[in-house]
Amino acid sequence: MPCLDGWRGISILVVLFGHFTPLPWINMGRVGVELFFVLSGRLMAEMLFIQKQALGPFFRRRIARVWPALAAFVAVISANPLGIAAWRVEASDIAATLSFTVNYVNLMTNIATVFDHVWSLSVEEHSYVLLALLALAARRWVLNVPLLLGALALAAILNGTVQTLLGGLSYFQVYWRTDVRIASILMAGAVYLHVREKNYVLSGWQGYAPLFLAVLGVALNANVVPDWVKYSFGTACMALAIGTVDRANPRLIKLLEHPILVHFGLWSFSLYVWQQAFYVLKEDLPSTVVARLLLLSCAIACGLLSFYIVEQPCRRFLNRHWGRPLRQVSSTGASAH
Repeated sequence: MPCLDGWRGISILVVLFGHFTPLPWINMGRVGVELFFVLSGRLMAEMLFIQKQALGPFFRRRIARVWPALAAFVAVISANPLGIAAWRVEASDIAATLSFTVNYVNLMTNIATVFDHVWSLSVEEHSYVLLALLALAARRWVLNVPLLLGALALAAILNGTVQTLLGGLSYFQVYWRTDVRIASILMAGAVYLHVREKNYVLSGWQGYAPLFLAVLGVALNANVVPDWVKYSFGTACMALAIGTVDRANPRLIKLLEHPILVHFGLWSFSLYVWQQAFYVLKEDLPSTVVARLLLLSCAIACGLLSFYIVEQPCRRFLNRHWGRPLRQVSSTGASAH
């Protein structure tokens, strides 16, 4: 759906400008990641519980979506042809990145690297496994999936709240972990499935509810708001927004379908992967608008090169030859792609 690509485009733009033109009262980079998480929850719920995609092709398509661009990024950074100090990594960093365990390994090492942003991809990959297992269970037994996802999301929220308020742990120690941050993905999936099941209709001023909810969700991410509120009530607002966005006022949908937003949405993964390489260079350059715009321009340029040279060709090739399920084509049991 173009409006979902538009949401994805807004998410990556928020991350980019949050990293390269930061605001003093809110961390927009974190907001952008949260927008990505709730979108993933909505999309995975659609694929696994509505379309009921076969799990083999589901995982193969996820691999085709993520691995080529990420592997190319890791290869370039590891080679470090320019000898940039901020790009130096150890073999353990590469292993943690490619195994999607960055968000837990970094808790033990407490060492920042150019691969730090893969923590969010790790949360998403782990959520794919959990949601696939739940989908498998739902296809065998009668389950109230929205209620189950909501209960798991609440458990993850309480987990983070307890560790923040009673354990006194920091944002990085709590909200980079899958067992806490997966709440954002699960909550969005629960909301979307519930809205679809009840077939809610947004008429009149209600058609702008997704916009109001998204704005409120962003407001609840201000620096003065405690983390446990950001990732409970703030996330709930964003989950409600993405869960109802396709029922929004046509004007709002048309805005999300703007070609610029849609294109940034299509480029978003490669842009997200590559922006970190230049974000970590901020400390090495003067803190001026020109320097930040230069880094932002380089990040976008590398992201686009990655999309057109690596991500898109590899994804098409893998999906064409590897990502489609086998179909029964005759009573003899013969099958074909």
